Amino acid sequence: MSQPPPPPGRPPSGGFGPPPQYPPSAYGPPRQPPSAYGPPRQPPSAYGRYDLHPTQPAFGGGAPPTGGGGRRKVPAIVAAVVAVLLVVGGGVWFLTEDDAGAEAGRNGNGVEKEHDGRFEAIWKTGSPDTSALPDKSGFAYGTWFVGGNLVRALFDSVVAYDLDTGEEVWSLDVTRGASCAAAPGTSDGRTVLQWGARCEKVMGIDLAEGEELWRDDLPSEGGGEFEFDFTQMAVGGDTATVAWGDKAFAYDLATGRPLWSTAEDAECRDLGHVGGKRLVAHVDCGYGESQEIHSLKPDGRKNWKWKAPEGVEINRIFSVDPVVVGVTAGGETEMTDIVVLDDEGKVRSKIGLGSDRYWFSCWPSHELAGCRNVVVDKANDALYLQSNRRMDDEDGLLVSEVVAFDLSTGTSKWLSEPTRKGQAAPLAMDGGKLIGYEPPTPDEAGRITSIDPATGETTLYAELPDNTWKAEFRMNAGMGRPYWHDGGFFLVAHEFVAENGTDLEGLMAFG
Repeated sequence: MSQPPPPPGRPPSGGFGPPPQYPPSAYGPPRQPPSAYGPPRQPPSAYGRYDLHPTQPAFGGGAPPTGGGGRRKVPAIVAAVVAVLLVVGGGVWFLTEDDAGAEAGRNGNGVEKEHDGRFEAIWKTGSPDTSALPDKSGFAYGTWFVGGNLVRALFDSVVAYDLDTGEEVWSLDVTRGASCAAAPGTSDGRTVLQWGARCEKVMGIDLAEGEELWRDDLPSEGGGEFEFDFTQMAVGGDTATVAWGDKAFAYDLATGRPLWSTAEDAECRDLGHVGGKRLVAHVDCGYGESQEIHSLKPDGRKNWKWKAPEGVEINRIFSVDPVVVGVTAGGETEMTDIVVLDDEGKVRSKIGLGSDRYWFSCWPSHELAGCRNVVVDKANDALYLQSNRRMDDEDGLLVSEVVAFDLSTGTSKWLSEPTRKGQAAPLAMDGGKLIGYEPPTPDEAGRITSIDPATGETTLYAELPDNTWKAEFRMNAGMGRPYWHDGGFFLVAHEFVAENGTDLEGLMAFG
């Protein structure tokens, strides 16, 4: 399909298909000195070995860390690869912007909810109508969980489906272009989205009631069909924000009343926002001279700001409570570090990512909160990442693990293997446990796991059905995105290409 290239400084990143092929030495170790972020709070050895406990040997030089899937031993060659992956230390699938995970299960017991170890496909939807789009293809951004419904923004409507049955609860007719943005989160059941043939309009919606709240036109400078394609939207409290290019606007979420905007001649401009318990802005000053993170008040004034060191680019915000930021340093093209800020905007810790050691599934590529396989666990002061996917030498399967880090020190805590040979990724927090997703292999359906945040011990929670394996595999190979909500698992497709036909699933619900 016809689409603009990613914005400068943001490499494209897709779903769960084959990883990009880079030469092993393409990037090398990050060149940013550790002191760039202020004095590190962990011992220097944290970047030279896999720290589990002062008396625990480095992984690869002794016994592997406890907390694996328990289904197999780590082959020596895989252990060696993982040891290399973790030499220098430390992406939620964001279900909403304002929490680090999903709610507890429908019976109030979270992952302790009774089941027989297998999920069934409860309901599904087909591909949306793309016939009115320029190339009959497009990206449908906008998925929210409100009350007992899953709400989707499509190309000609916004539709609410009953979580248990898939029955349509309400629908709003809204004409949307091929790549209109939507705020990934909600505030009191409300959100904001782009609409119009060129995505040149903005609308506030009450997702609980299925009602339009307000609409407005975005100021256009005649930039053509791609003018608004890299828009970012967010909601926090009673504020909704829209940012694209060097423009940013804020509205009262309930009424659409304009609150503030970036001045045309401003030295610093908001490039995008992430909402939730606080509204956080990614700010560029001096047209690329420096970048900052601002915690904003409803009127746009700063609570505090953090200025990134010279030569450091901000490209992801994984959480706003606490504020966890992904950055690129030393002229690299991939994220090199994760910075954790305290409630006053001071650096609390830094996690060095090294080169090709972790896999970030981030799409759309320009969205600050667009990464799916990163979970920030405030209750346990922890961060969970997916190790980089690599090819297993024995059978050619892609394999990866879940890695935990301490947000206070930036040091690694444990590594958790999948319950079978294949990939493992963090998905959400539920009932005090980390929910993991093991995508389908070439001949087995996916799995949902429960991971102990203290030890990394992984247990099988539910297997996904064999009769939907092909559809699940297609979604994982494309732009499908997994969600965990209220004890149920959902796979939602966001990219729809005319050549693929209209018989593909647009959404699948499991429980």
